Amino acid sequence: MIFQDIVFWMLSVLAIVAALGVVLVKDLFRAALLLVVVFIAVAGFFVLLSAEFLAVVQVLIYAGAIAILIIFAIMLTRDVQHGNLPNRYHIPAATLAALLLAVLISVAVDTKWDLLGGQDQIKAQAVQTSAIRTLDSPGELARLERAGFATEGERTSAQQAGLADLLIGDFVLPFEAVSLLLLASVIGALALLRPRKRCMTLESMMIVAAILFCIGLYGSLARRNVLMVLMSIELMFNGVNLTLVALAKYVVPAGIEENIAAVLTGQVFAVFIITVAAAEVALGLGIIFAMYRNTESVDLANATELRN
Repeated sequence: MIFQDIVFWMLSVLAIVAALGVVLVKDLFRAALLLVVVFIAVAGFFVLLSAEFLAVVQVLIYAGAIAILIIFAIMLTRDVQHGNLPNRYHIPAATLAALLLAVLISVAVDTKWDLLGGQDQIKAQAVQTSAIRTLDSPGELARLERAGFATEGERTSAQQAGLADLLIGDFVLPFEAVSLLLLASVIGALALLRPRKRCMTLESMMIVAAILFCIGLYGSLARRNVLMVLMSIELMFNGVNLTLVALAKYVVPAGIEENIAAVLTGQVFAVFIITVAAAEVALGLGIIFAMYRNTESVDLANATELRN
């Protein structure tokens, strides 16, 4: 656990410092590179939270596709070195972000969370890691028995509780809906447990997520560059994703007695948010290109119309 705590603190410092750099550094290209660092740090948090599949998706979609699209858009605009300037609302935005951060930290620390117990935590971790491994080999069946799945029915339930099974089963309609949203956005863009006191707890993970969210909120309200606003929104999405996966890791979900797959609900919604974020970036970059074509600027002060 000591190694895990050290990794958690390293990732926390890295993510927070990089997020602050995203909204404060004047050079847009360096801000985009720091955003990639935040994406990779959040992927590291997903690994610590036994959500390895989401970590891979985070690296491929966020650190790969979305970051490359943002950097490509930056390279097509002018004033890259000094394009990340604040607007006249940066002081109220900083005040609002600080107040919201205080509220979120208070909620994370003071709420009496219904945490998974020791044996339930082991069972949940076995199910949550099933997204990247099969559970039908003799070695995995023995691991399920050691995790507390004593009966054949319990082991069968664990084997059928994969993340993919939920996406194409109970959540097939919202999964198809976000798939259609992603397709429509691309077309639119073209047309236009507490056994002991540890460092890596639910509260500490939620505090890091709240800091990322509030930094993104400040950036989206206080910066003039449209690309900077788009990157700040991605910070907010990552904060929300981190909260969902942390809650799935530590908190007892509703219906866990009937279906152990309920521990994967947070990861399912994180997949939806990552998909929606990809759609938002594709459509947002289309709007930014249209704006730059009309005004030769990505300053929000010049965003008066998008016609023609």
